[in-house]
Amino acid sequence: MGDWIEGEMLRQVGARMREARRKLGMGYLMLSVFTDVPEATLAELERGRTCVSVNDLVRIARALDTTLMSLFPEGPDTPDA
Repeated sequence: MGDWIEGEMLRQVGARMREARRKLGMGYLMLSVFTDVPEATLAELERGRTCVSVNDLVRIARALDTTLMSLFPEGPDTPDA
């Protein structure tokens, strides 16, 4: 069950990342330049097929003009901001 939860979390983070990137009209190349994360890794992350470090996620969130927490789904254990 843990693998499913982790996989679902990765897919949701990827979907939120994709939404933010597209909203800005930003391609993988530009996001890669801003974050120093390879384009292929960004694409795989958006598909929920890989993970990156917290530092990479922070750089991605900043480049997408959003917060790290906005990339994660809300749940019953998510503290109120």
